[in-house]
Amino acid sequence: MRKFRYVALMSLSALAACGAPTDNAENIPLAGKWRDEGKLMSVKRGGMAVDSAEFPGIDDIKAKMETKEFCGEPYFRNKEEFQAELDRSNPSECVIEAVDFSGNRATAKGACKAVKNAGIDSRMALRGEATLNADNIVYNMSFHVSVQDQQTGMGDTATVEARRTMTRIGDC
Repeated sequence: MRKFRYVALMSLSALAACGAPTDNAENIPLAGKWRDEGKLMSVKRGGMAVDSAEFPGIDDIKAKMETKEFCGEPYFRNKEEFQAELDRSNPSECVIEAVDFSGNRATAKGACKAVKNAGIDSRMALRGEATLNADNIVYNMSFHVSVQDQQTGMGDTATVEARRTMTRIGDC
């Protein structure tokens, strides 16, 4: 589960909170002052909800979800920008497989290289879906980790779901 922590932290940056103070007419969200809030929605192990405190690395993820405010124009990163952000500190060798835009919706999906360590094989897939409006963005993300003991064949899965909400609160 350790590699989950790194990818989850990086995946939170699929939405870029930067841009010029003047509005880009081609980008749906308006320039201005924004409140950015993250929330852990659920943690499941083997398909069953568990207390998030029992999940390795969850405190690191929660720390990244602090509410903050900024002036700028948020946008959803394209595939190359998202990959470049992951590559900056990506020990799990994750690859963004696709970023798609359709109207005011954006989706992203990716996978991380299987890691074999001490007889354990682990894999992770990530998925995000955003709805972008002029004054509100909701980005739902999920991370699915599977772990299998190579000798016994026994395995386990975990899914973590989070939501990032950005709300325009005025002009800068």
